[in-house]
Amino acid sequence: MGDETRAFCGNPEYQRSFLFVTYALGGGGAERAMLRFANALARRGHVVCIYSYERLGTEYEVAEGVCVRYSRLSRISGGAGKLEKYIEDARAVRSLFYQRHFDFVIPFCTEMVICTYFGLLGMNGVLVATERNNPTDGCRGRIKRLIRDDVYSRCSAIWTQNEAQASYYRRLTNRNVFIIPNIVEMTPKANNPNGEIRRFMTIGRLADQKNQRMMIEGFAKALEVHSNITLDIFGDGPLKEELGELIHSLGVEGSISLKGFCADVYRELDRHDAFCFSSNYEGLPNASIE
Repeated sequence: MGDETRAFCGNPEYQRSFLFVTYALGGGGAERAMLRFANALARRGHVVCIYSYERLGTEYEVAEGVCVRYSRLSRISGGAGKLEKYIEDARAVRSLFYQRHFDFVIPFCTEMVICTYFGLLGMNGVLVATERNNPTDGCRGRIKRLIRDDVYSRCSAIWTQNEAQASYYRRLTNRNVFIIPNIVEMTPKANNPNGEIRRFMTIGRLADQKNQRMMIEGFAKALEVHSNITLDIFGDGPLKEELGELIHSLGVEGSISLKGFCADVYRELDRHDAFCFSSNYEGLPNASIE
């Protein structure tokens, strides 16, 4: 962080207002990275509001002074209902802007960026698009990718996690494309004194992208040879019930467990011997960095 950025973030004279738009305040690495950034801004005296499309039973910590607004509609998986929700939430974000002007609007993840872009058409403010995945693999379908690329190229700036993402968008637009790696707390893990690798773990949103199904099926085969190993799966998401049924159908409930939301990643890392990672594609995942 340069001196100019430090002055901007830390001096009340430069107080700014930020609106973050997200699916939820828990469940994945993108949400955790967003909240760490939002909390840091609030603690430095900036005005921070978060608009969340979904309220979860367990959510990441929100710093004092951060305003949180939730969508009025329940989550809809697809079809006309999903389009209706996008339109309604675009209007809700626009309504927030009418109530208070925000200097910066930062939607997290592609669908949030597209929805927010159309919601704020014709209004003043800096819209910062964010990329949390591989730009090629993370947006399936040619038409969806074309829409995303067009919307991102029209935003004021694009926040990426690494040079590969930044290079992709710099080929599309001459607007400001910058890199902020994920904010993680680096805590060294103690070496396993016994050298035995028996307790495995993974952490991440329970979704198709993370491919925990493949991990479970592979681990079930490994149990046929090494019956004393265990796998703990931390995280929540839309595939929780399906993955639970898979574990039951394979008859491995005693060795593979869905642990749910994890508030202390490093404590769990220290209790396990090895970390498993099965994602189909990623941007710069918190889990692997940690």
